[in-house]
Amino acid sequence: MTSNDESSNSKTGQRVLVREQVTIRDVARALKVSHPTVSRALHGRPGVGKKLTQLIRTKAEELGYVPNRSAQDLRGADTALIGLVIPDLGNDIWGSITRFLAGDLRQRGMNVVLTDSNEDSELELTHVRGLREARMGGIIVAPTIHMKVETLELLRKVPAVQLVRNHKGWDAPLITIDMRSAATQAVQHLHSLGHHRIAYVGMTPQLITGADGLRGFRQAMKNGGMDPKYAISNPGAPRAALGETVTGELLDKKHRPTAIIYANSELTIGGIAALQARGLRAPEDVSIVAHHDPAWFKLWGPGITTVAMPVKDLAEGASRTLLELTSRPKQTNSSRRPATLVLPPHLIVRGTTAAPP
Repeated sequence: MTSNDESSNSKTGQRVLVREQVTIRDVARALKVSHPTVSRALHGRPGVGKKLTQLIRTKAEELGYVPNRSAQDLRGADTALIGLVIPDLGNDIWGSITRFLAGDLRQRGMNVVLTDSNEDSELELTHVRGLREARMGGIIVAPTIHMKVETLELLRKVPAVQLVRNHKGWDAPLITIDMRSAATQAVQHLHSLGHHRIAYVGMTPQLITGADGLRGFRQAMKNGGMDPKYAISNPGAPRAALGETVTGELLDKKHRPTAIIYANSELTIGGIAALQARGLRAPEDVSIVAHHDPAWFKLWGPGITTVAMPVKDLAEGASRTLLELTSRPKQTNSSRRPATLVLPPHLIVRGTTAAPP
């Protein structure tokens, strides 16, 4: 049964009373009945008499029992907890997806427990283990580049969905973006303006988003009769510092590109910093096309031309797919045919693209 333990508060020196969580088994032991009987009584299921049901509910309240709603089937529960593991809260696209996802799940009677792996596979494992121990009703994950085997094993035992990114060793539904189309739209727009020396600052090809974007860029360049020699993919996390370094190297070339495409908003920030450090402007000196569309893109300079990502559709697709998984609770993830939903982006033309100088 429940026990009270004392622990010391290192800041105050006071002893703090810690109460363990009361379980159905605790209530059953207190009344000397089976825990399935307690479970049926507390959840209003048939098979338990009215008198015993009232006795069980009274004892549960007396002991401080609180139902674990996240362990119930999501469709049948009044509320549920869904774990969300994203790779970088500092990247605007993940913040936007999280906001839409939380709103969509809230309308369905669920709440999100948010964690940030910070592109660290060890931290990702810690978060997934914690979410499993907290008995989430399901987990939505944007995998890190080097997701650990232990993380995969934990995820295979719970309803789970891959968001934007995928892991080759994980046979779970994937909700992602058509990055080939994104790169193709950017190249075609720049080519229509007269650009031929076009660079692409992409993400690691170890991620589906990185690999598809790179393939889309190269194919679009070849289709337009252009040399894709300025295609750059990076093994590291796609953050501003990386964008600044790579852009600096491109701009310092003797025959520098006349236009640069950035595969996310963080790389774009770094690219703009590199331009400013060299006294260059967009589009007068170099045209820029970004990916995603945070609010500041409209406000910077003449407005940044970008390929907008379908963040709202991504969020709705992930929550809907997770619900479909949990509607068949007796099946394991590995026994289901994994679904893949690829959503289209769209080009928004603003002021950072023009004819080459």
